[in-house]
Amino acid sequence: MDQDKNKILIKNINNWKSKLLDLGMKNKSLNFNIKTTKTISSKIKIVYPNLLDFLKSLDTSSKESYEISNYKMLNLYSTDALKNQTLFSSNLEDITKNNSFYKTKIYTQFGYYETKDILDLTLKKIYKISKTWKDEYSIDVLYLAFGFLKWYEANDSNETRYAPLLLLPVELKKSLNTWSIQIKKAENFIQNEALVKKLKNDFDIDAELNLNKDDLINTYKSYSEQILNQVIDKRWEIIDDVYLANFDFSRINIYKDIEANINNIVASDFFKAIVDQTNNLDNDISVVNENNLDTKLNILEQYKILDADSSQEIAIQNAILGKSFVLQGPPGTGKSQTITNIITELISRGKKFYLLLKKTQLYK
Repeated sequence: MDQDKNKILIKNINNWKSKLLDLGMKNKSLNFNIKTTKTISSKIKIVYPNLLDFLKSLDTSSKESYEISNYKMLNLYSTDALKNQTLFSSNLEDITKNNSFYKTKIYTQFGYYETKDILDLTLKKIYKISKTWKDEYSIDVLYLAFGFLKWYEANDSNETRYAPLLLLPVELKKSLNTWSIQIKKAENFIQNEALVKKLKNDFDIDAELNLNKDDLINTYKSYSEQILNQVIDKRWEIIDDVYLANFDFSRINIYKDIEANINNIVASDFFKAIVDQTNNLDNDISVVNENNLDTKLNILEQYKILDADSSQEIAIQNAILGKSFVLQGPPGTGKSQTITNIITELISRGKKFYLLLKKTQLYK
């Protein structure tokens, strides 16, 4: 492939790649709403332990489950100067005023007030969102977010934005009437990739996280300093808060994968077939057909787990031969069954395959 053509192809891939990158203010990982609302929220602030103590616990303890303690709230709603009502967000002093306090548990900004259990309703909402993503797309979206960058889009902008710095994938579980946060692994901390790209693209700030052998507290502090030392607008600051919320990083991960493998993509026969008149794919599916199917099949080398009619068998055998084709047909003609058989045949022959599905139900 000549050099000029190669540059054009890479430019096209970069254009496709950029469409995956959501750097707008609708992206919660760039514009996280820390305000409480009158309705049940889809995020919750961790009041205790504070950020540094939480990081220390994750670093030094083998603890994998943190019980969330419920408590009696002082009020149900707060009213601001404009007489706007929001759910009452408790601080540690509020919680300890008329509640027993346990240092081994997690306390959040919400508890219960009389007959209204705000904590339970909030966690149910957060859990439902994360479960839907997991069930439908096999994507984990629930994280503990540690530290928030308070930032502005421009020097003359008064619109405050908040973006999480470090995120830890977690799970929510409920046993009887008690919720707990399940920590997967403390070393699974990730940076906010959308923020890294936003800061680089718009402000020329290097926010790549350099993970080293330092403890989590020093890693967090040095990362915060790394960002703030490059900031011109002195209104920017790091807020040492911890929130439990759902964040979708699936598209940014695809972006990173393309970025790391752009030369492999350009060199692939499949990509060349998409962008070029020259088709390097082997798509001759006439080798195995209705007329010669019986003679092409070796019964002793078949590993299907489901029945297959002749049309399905032709597709299966062509897949085994590495042919490129589109499998299509009306509902009920056995496409899923055929794909299942193709997978078992390829696995039995030690071949690799990549199965891409929009929803997990299709896999099941």
